[in-house]
Amino acid sequence: MTYNPTTTPTRGRRGGLVAALGDGTKKLFAKIGQWMIAYGEIHARTRQIEALMKLSDAQLAARGLTRETIVRHVFRDRLI
Repeated sequence: MTYNPTTTPTRGRRGGLVAALGDGTKKLFAKIGQWMIAYGEIHARTRQIEALMKLSDAQLAARGLTRETIVRHVFRDRLI
C-alpha cells in the first residue's frame, strides 16, 4: 500500500476533515446529534413523570396536580 498525501485530509487544507466528509455525512451526524438530544429530553421527562406518580394524592394536590394532569404538567411546554 502506497501513501498518497494528496488524498489524506489534514487540518490546513480547505476545511480539513470536516470538508472531506461531505454534506451527506455532516447531515447524518447532525441528525444523530438531534436524536440524542431528543432522547435525553424524553428520558428526563419520563423520570419526572415516574417521580410524580410515586407521590401520594395529597402530595400531588399540594403541588396543584392530580394523577390525570401529571403528563400534561410535565409536557406543558410542548403542548398547546
